[in-house]
Amino acid sequence: DYFAKMTFATHPNASFGMNHPLILLLFALWGSAGLLHGQHYRLDRPDAVWDLPPELREISALTFSPGDSFLLALQDERGTVYALDPSRGAIVREMRITGKGDFEGLALAGEELMLLRSDGRVFRWPWNGSLPAVDSSGTALGYPAGADLEGLAWDPASGSLLVAAKDEPYLPADGTKGWYAHDVRTGVRAGELRGVQPKEFRELVLAMDPGKRRARVLEWLDKEAQTFPLGPSDIAVHPLTGEVYLLSSRGKVLLVFDPQGRARALHALDPQLFRQPEGLVFNRRGDLFLSTEGGKKEPGRILVFRHP
Repeated sequence: DYFAKMTFATHPNASFGMNHPLILLLFALWGSAGLLHGQHYRLDRPDAVWDLPPELREISALTFSPGDSFLLALQDERGTVYALDPSRGAIVREMRITGKGDFEGLALAGEELMLLRSDGRVFRWPWNGSLPAVDSSGTALGYPAGADLEGLAWDPASGSLLVAAKDEPYLPADGTKGWYAHDVRTGVRAGELRGVQPKEFRELVLAMDPGKRRARVLEWLDKEAQTFPLGPSDIAVHPLTGEVYLLSSRGKVLLVFDPQGRARALHALDPQLFRQPEGLVFNRRGDLFLSTEGGKKEPGRILVFRHP
């Protein structure tokens, strides 16, 4: 591991028995249902909230280094990756992978770190490579002019690179918004857009418990009645279940899909906690890390939700 060889200085900003078959079956079903729908994360009760230094006020993406040694973060103005202490969020290292640009996605595929620019160009760096490692050109993923890509993840089960599309000039006729799969080596698109259709999305909202959060999302949909306002801002694959989690800063919602790509649940995020949710990642044990951009008087933050 490249970082294992380095010494870091802390950044200054920094009545049935439990073996009864029926009981075991019920617990198994309850547990799998909870995992399937993401209900085991209390998204209104973070286990930790980390205020970030000014360099990450506009934090746009998250991923983990090999072995979860570091939580890696990206901000959306330059291709510099920040290595954070995964226990407290302090910056311990900066890595310049490429120059300035609108960078919105970050993923580790095996031992290769990938940065996604919003126009659909990927910049790569081998994790054990030397620094500085400036990639000035990157690799185009074949998206048309006007596309706005804002999420990147690696799916180890399929070996695919998943790219979340916030906006595109040419959406499918059914209005689906979601993600594309790409061959991780060549970058070639491997299939059609997967995700959620407008009608299906509204059904997921209506299936939520009645209350202020459902009312807020419905009001947002009704204000944007002429379009489907969902705008994916990041994507991640759950390491234990294979589910796909899709985050949208627009509307402040988190969607959960089963491994086959079928939408199963929708969670409305608290605007008081998530000013502008842009980053999403899991560590190997299933802890969920969500990042939100700051403002003029508010720092960027990472919120941690531990897997039970």
